[in-house]
Formats: sequence, C-alpha cells, structure tokens
Amino acid sequence: MRYLVLLALLIAPVASAQTWSAVPPPTDVPSALQIVGTDADSVLLVTQGVAGWQLYRSTDGATSWGLVDIALASSLSRLGDRQWAAVDRGTGRETQHLLLSSDDGANWTRRNLQGIGAVRPGDVDCLASLGPDSLLVGVRVSGGSRGSGLDLYVGARSGGAWKSLGFPRKGWESGCATDPQGAIFGAVNRTRQIERSRNRGSSWDTLTVQAEGLTGLLGSVYTLGADTLFAATPSTLLRSIDAGTSWSRVQDIEVPPFGTLSGFT
Repeated sequence: MRYLVLLALLIAPVASAQTWSAVPPPTDVPSALQIVGTDADSVLLVTQGVAGWQLYRSTDGATSWGLVDIALASSLSRLGDRQWAAVDRGTGRETQHLLLSSDDGANWTRRNLQGIGAVRPGDVDCLASLGPDSLLVGVRVSGGSRGSGLDLYVGARSGGAWKSLGFPRKGWESGCATDPQGAIFGAVNRTRQIERSRNRGSSWDTLTVQAEGLTGLLGSVYTLGADTLFAATPSTLLRSIDAGTSWSRVQDIEVPPFGTLSGFT
C-alpha cells in the first residue's frame, strides 16, 4: 500500500497569510517530501524513491509535471522571489556542489564549496539567503576540538571561498535560517534552542523554544519577515511573533501518527 505524505503549504501571500492547506502529491510520481508553490501556476515538487531525490516542476498549477534533470541530495531552500538553492547528490566521495536557480527551477547553475573542506555527499544540512549577494550554508561535522554538530559558513553567490562563522555548537544541531535584517539563526536540537547572531557570527545569543507539552528534538528553524520565527520538532510546528521571546503551537497543522514535518517555505 502506498502512503501519501501531506505537507503544509502556505497558500496566501506573506503579507496576508492566514490559512494553510494540506496538499497531496500527484498520483503519477513517487510520494512527495516537499511541495513548494512559487506563484499562481509554478509549483516545484521534491520526491524520494528508488532513483533517489528528484525534482518535478509544474507550470500549470500542479495539473501536469515534468522531471527536472538535476541530481538532488536534499530538499529545496528558497532564497528569494523565483530563487532557489539545493545540493547536488555527488557520487562516492565526490565533493558536493550547490545548485542555484533564479527562474523557479527551470534552469540551474553549480556553485563550489571551496574553503569549507571535504564536503561529502549528505554533509550539507541547510541553505539560506543572506542579503542579495551572499549565501549561508550549514555543514554537518563530526569530532574535532568543538565536538560534533553544525558549522555555518557564508560566501558570495557568484563564487569564491567560504568563511566560517564559528557557530557555538551544543550538540547535534540541525537547520539554519536568516531574516531580512541579516540575522542568522541555527537550531540546536538537543536543548531545543536557537542560536542567533545579528553581526555575522561575531557574537551569538540564545533563544529557548518552549511550549506546553512540547516533546522531541528541535530539527529546523524558519523565518517569515523581521519578527516571526517558526521552529519544528518531528511532530510539532511552533511560531513566535516576537522574535523568539515566546512561542505557541500552530494549531491548524496536524501531523499524522508516525509522520514528520519535513519542510516549510
């Protein structure tokens, strides 16, 4: 029996977003892991099956789909209007590259990860836009003087080396995001905290994600405007409208038993 994965899709413009809708994947492709509505007609769909991660694109409001010929190793990250980023799958020990699109996924270019070191397939954890010209990349690391966790790097979209931001690891971090003011956020899943920097890594402060009955590890962080943050555990999406000071559950999204929240855009 085939199980469909339903993902929450924000269907109204950001300024007036009030409702959510569960969107089933189309019947002619593998089960969807991420569905992204980019405008009234253009929709991107990320799947995972026997062939690995794949990207499908619809230009008629999800009526029909075409397979995009890129080798994905992750879901998509939105960088801005019509702009998307992903990571290529690589082979064996091949260094991963970023994949960038500025036309809603119709065309993609590769960007190297020079300066980060040996980035094996699966090492890149998260991607985010940092202003019009820069990117934030989170890379999983193991061991070393600061232990295992997440390193955050910033670099120009056009190329060149990447700079480490010295993210303060606390154990098994996952997920990163930025806001329009250039603040950087990294999620710490063991303690359900979010580390925030407003000066590109020169200093960090800690936001604690708390809500009644909250269980599970914090797996991701997202931003929506200047003061609205979202954080997700495997079964709960939480929202803060005061820049992380207080949190509440998003009540109109339900995750079925044994399901997980796997994406937000």
